[in-house]
Amino acid sequence: MQTNGDLVLRKISTGRACWTSGTRATNATASFKAGYITPAGHVHPYVLIAGKKIWGTNHVGDPGTNANVNGNGEFWIGYHKAGSC
Repeated sequence: MQTNGDLVLRKISTGRACWTSGTRATNATASFKAGYITPAGHVHPYVLIAGKKIWGTNHVGDPGTNANVNGNGEFWIGYHKAGSC
């Protein structure tokens, strides 16, 4: 998370930004939310940054319980790859 409130993935070798959340806001924080339940009973998790929702996805019976950046430089929310380098 940059000081301007934008969540950014960067390529370590070059410092180049590969993905950005577009959430520029003073004193922004990021938090994982389990999401909401649709009429069909599906849960859609998301990450909330400065009032903006970045949506993830789930699997039937498994809503996905986190958001993370893995060793391949991929930002996942539940079972959805939201961004990558």
